[in-house]
Amino acid sequence: MTRTPDRPDSLVTLGKIGKVHGIKGWLRLYSYTDPPAGISEYQQFSSVAAGVTRRFEMDQMIEQGRSLIAHFVGIDSPEQAREVIGLELQVPGKELPALPEGQYYWHELEGLL
Repeated sequence: MTRTPDRPDSLVTLGKIGKVHGIKGWLRLYSYTDPPAGISEYQQFSSVAAGVTRRFEMDQMIEQGRSLIAHFVGIDSPEQAREVIGLELQVPGKELPALPEGQYYWHELEGLL
């Protein structure tokens, strides 16, 4: 038996945008997925900061050693990339795959202590 994540309409953070990489708008990506490259299974992300929601579409991602480097549609220069450093990348909980009975996502365990 499998179960779906609780609160499927809520946003779940899958990663964070790091520093600029190169001159074409690429960014270092900190992934919270397991394995880290699993974040590439998602292309559409939201980010909510200071009450403003932004949408991002990841069109390319590469593994570079232990790091992930990603490019997002419409971010094509270091100046544009600097504007999004530190933003969290979120997806609706309903987009997460169902887990087997007895397994949980980290966000489901928050606040249970």
